[in-house]
Amino acid sequence: MMRSSPRVLSYEALSKKLRVRNHLSSCPVASISIDEFTHICTSAKRREDAMSDDEATKFLDSLHNARVVVRDDKRVFVHPIDVINRVHSHLGVPRLAAITVNDKMSTLSNDINESAKKSAAPTEATAVWRNRFWGAVAVGSGAQMSVLSYLTFVTYGWDVMEPACYFITCATSVAFYVYFLLYRREQSLQQVDENIIPVVLEKKHRESGVNSKRWIESLDAFDSLRKADEIGTYAASREFQEWLSCSPNPVK
Repeated sequence: MMRSSPRVLSYEALSKKLRVRNHLSSCPVASISIDEFTHICTSAKRREDAMSDDEATKFLDSLHNARVVVRDDKRVFVHPIDVINRVHSHLGVPRLAAITVNDKMSTLSNDINESAKKSAAPTEATAVWRNRFWGAVAVGSGAQMSVLSYLTFVTYGWDVMEPACYFITCATSVAFYVYFLLYRREQSLQQVDENIIPVVLEKKHRESGVNSKRWIESLDAFDSLRKADEIGTYAASREFQEWLSCSPNPVK
């Protein structure tokens, strides 16, 4: 099955849509008639910035489907939250407050900071556990080497200890091979560190009431909103509007 090629938005189409969106965002009334919306789309200082009637109808449909505006048979409500609040007022339920990008970013920032404060103790405890774990590994390896060296050079000699050292080394190799069969990855000290420490940290987070998955999702959402806010700020800037009015290149 062939995949369709990505849609390319030309400079002319982008200029037309941004002009209408800017006009609607600064509209002082709650609703306009469909004829007035069509007039906004088809009237422009420059002829090339004006839409045709068919383009205006399709653009209104796309805005309605994206919930940017609400449309009925006769009017276009440019602020959908006003429609919701009218219904709420009729039903006698509390009105909704308009939630801006800054409000969402502030809420996410508070959640992130709260999770960071709660995770301070588990993170420190995990670091202590990690140091103790690798310290125990080092002590165990050193003890094994010391015992084998003592038995080889002091007590029994190499003729007796050679098979013992061979089987100990062989058992270590078999353990590494079993690890490879279970996890399908090469065994190394770095792999052990990268696999065990996150599990311990997640366990200590749960004990402290920190939802690691929600924390990561909040960080991703905050970063996405920040980027979207930067794009929106630039799109509304005078520099971008001047570029729109003079750029001859298509926007892809």
